[in-house]
Amino acid sequence: MISILPGVVVSITSYFLSQILFVNCRLRIKPLISPLNWFLCLFFLQMVLVPFAVVLTGPSVVFLPFRPSNAAINAALLVNTVAYWSFCCAVQLLHEKSQTLTVVKKSDTSTQSWIPPIWVIVTYTIIGVTGIALRFGNVSTLVDYFTDPQSYLIGRQAGIGGSATFAEAASTFLMPFFPFSLILLWCRGAYWKQKKGILPLILPPVLIVLVVLSSSLYGYNRAGFVIPMIAVAAVMAKRRVASGHLRLLALGSFVAILLFIISSYRLLITPQGEAVARQFTTTDISDYFQDYGAAPQYLGFLLQSTNYMENPRLGQVLLSSALSPVPIIGKPFRQHSGNIIYGSLLGRGDQPVIFVGELLLDFSIFGVIGGFLTLGVCTSSMQNKYEISNEPFQTYAIQFASICFSYFIVCGIEEVSQLLLVFLWPVYFFLLYRIIKKKY
Repeated sequence: MISILPGVVVSITSYFLSQILFVNCRLRIKPLISPLNWFLCLFFLQMVLVPFAVVLTGPSVVFLPFRPSNAAINAALLVNTVAYWSFCCAVQLLHEKSQTLTVVKKSDTSTQSWIPPIWVIVTYTIIGVTGIALRFGNVSTLVDYFTDPQSYLIGRQAGIGGSATFAEAASTFLMPFFPFSLILLWCRGAYWKQKKGILPLILPPVLIVLVVLSSSLYGYNRAGFVIPMIAVAAVMAKRRVASGHLRLLALGSFVAILLFIISSYRLLITPQGEAVARQFTTTDISDYFQDYGAAPQYLGFLLQSTNYMENPRLGQVLLSSALSPVPIIGKPFRQHSGNIIYGSLLGRGDQPVIFVGELLLDFSIFGVIGGFLTLGVCTSSMQNKYEISNEPFQTYAIQFASICFSYFIVCGIEEVSQLLLVFLWPVYFFLLYRIIKKKY
């Protein structure tokens, strides 16, 4: 165990040292929830918490065919450190100073408050409800989705076979519009303070609960409702919302916890309805924590299995992984994606490769530097826009998008591409609407 300590020490020390050296890349306190802070939290998970868990309980190999060498694990930790420092350098150079942002905020008319028009809300609602209807077909199936996951999973399992129907494919892209329509209505409600009556008190908590419920309809995937809740919290933090609205967030969080329990059903029950006969131990928890946190032994396994990337693929992996989730167009690219390559090395196809690994496969360490410099540039842009934003929905959209992009830290391009392809169409339509409105 001592032999992997050098890489762990470098990883943990580098994270905290960067917080001293890179002023523009420091964790923000006001507001606490922001695009940059979310990236820093995931880096903290990968560079501090997970390496510490590896030292504490040993590298988990339950999802690997063999334990990579200590040299490979150390190399993986150093590669992750290079990626993090590249990210920090980009943020340090490109993040606007607060004084500049203040001047831009006062002079830029595009940052003035925007009240979502009713017709936009109605349009988003119609599109979203159409997607839900195409996915579930009837109310009873929708009810079973929440109340009887076993029956729903068995039904879905029986219906799997062949290519997805047009209705199934269309519903995937249309359903995200419904929770976004609720967010638009909630953001419009931010301007109801001057109105009297019970509606301004009742509607916001109802909308947040509906956002959580509707955001969980994509499958028993916790990210579906966790991302919107974080984005809602970002709007509240940005606008310094009073404690009454924080109680609203607490209510939504309570519903999210209930859905979290339902989504965890897949860990206890198979799609065939059979119970998983095991008790979770401390070792099991550590295994899953290291798995979800992209522990260094996974990247170390990839390094060792490819002889430290002796044959760079010069962009083939990145392109294939990015296009893989695209219907029809992505089909010929899937056999060359990072997940397929990594799966062939593992001997199983349910373990995704992380972005650092894909960059290494294509361009070695130079790809890691370039890729995370680019990610830092994108993060700086989102953070700058977030800090000058004066619109609740724009703030929500920026935070939502930033969380999707932050998956580059612990996932691969294919997962991020799928998020951008499925969840962000409401944001794309919003941006198009704003561009057209500003032009004409």
